[in-house]
Amino acid sequence: MFDSELFPLKRKLNAKIYTLFENIRLRLKDTAGHTQYDFPEQAVWTSAKLSQGENYNGYPWVVLDFPRMQPGEHSCAWRLMFWYGHYFSLHFVATGNHAREIARRITQNMRKVTESSILFSTHTDPWMHDLGDASFHPLNKLEAEAVYAQVHAHGFIKLSCVTGNTSADVEEKIIAAYRGIGELLL
Repeated sequence: MFDSELFPLKRKLNAKIYTLFENIRLRLKDTAGHTQYDFPEQAVWTSAKLSQGENYNGYPWVVLDFPRMQPGEHSCAWRLMFWYGHYFSLHFVATGNHAREIARRITQNMRKVTESSILFSTHTDPWMHDLGDASFHPLNKLEAEAVYAQVHAHGFIKLSCVTGNTSADVEEKIIAAYRGIGELLL
């Protein structure tokens, strides 16, 4: 309770995570998938939004939204998350009309996914990021009907990947996950 070293250590860790996220943002903005993807008009893809909090299911977190976009009826967002005590993860969320278009693209491309690292959410909340939850399923194990049923029932699509629980190669894993998800969206 009186360990004064905890807070400076957390600030140093957050600074390292911010630097890592900025390096990743700079690499992502130049990927073919990012430059080819048809982001909604209201998406801000020239800059990112970094945020942090203290209590996502009891643990601190840091998030990079890039491109960033206000949640709305018809939107999409890429979210990179570091969840203290857990892992780094990458999420793509599309809502409304955008989700319906993404569902079509995913179902056309989902058989190309051979590994089980891309997860599909059947949760009711698009902003639930705990990949250990039973509502996340390997995309390569699903049928197209499950994708359309999610959009019909909940109005969104979410694709996610755990991108590591060590900092050693997390940047490369995030870039690979971004490319993998991006190929489904083109």
